[in-house]
Amino acid sequence: MIANQLVPKGGSTITNLFKSPPTGSQVFKFHPATGGYVFLQFVDGAWEGDDRAMSLHPGEGVFFSTPHPYTHTFVGEILANSAVPLIQGYSVISSALPISGSLPELNFPAENADQVYQYNCATGRYIFNSYFDGFWEGDMGGAAPVAQIGESFFFSNPGRFRTWTRFFTVGP
Repeated sequence: MIANQLVPKGGSTITNLFKSPPTGSQVFKFHPATGGYVFLQFVDGAWEGDDRAMSLHPGEGVFFSTPHPYTHTFVGEILANSAVPLIQGYSVISSALPISGSLPELNFPAENADQVYQYNCATGRYIFNSYFDGFWEGDMGGAAPVAQIGESFFFSNPGRFRTWTRFFTVGP
């Protein structure tokens, strides 16, 4: 599960972000309204699939699969501030800024019964954590989930809509 945390020249469409990935690369984007996925595949030098205008804006996330190891460098500008909507139900989100840290360190507004599912490529399984009464519990043994740069995760919000806001500053 990946994230694009920059605003690139030319826009944040998959076709602009990944101009020539390995043939057979696939992208799946979760749509909360339907509970389904939109799909793209890179074949014969072009993207084909459900939605060639599929986006990957800062704060969003997708599943990205390649037939063999592949390194990609995102290039673009960092947002000065961001607001990631935390809708009710399931969504795939990421930090909108390229900063790693535990969710509390990233000012994530956790509320009771929130759930975070992070995909572990090495095991092919999800790391699951829930938030209750001011504490995280689950596969991290009580530690808060850590969001890495370039990583997205499933988020389940059984409560109210809210926004994960962040501000980027450069300084000592």
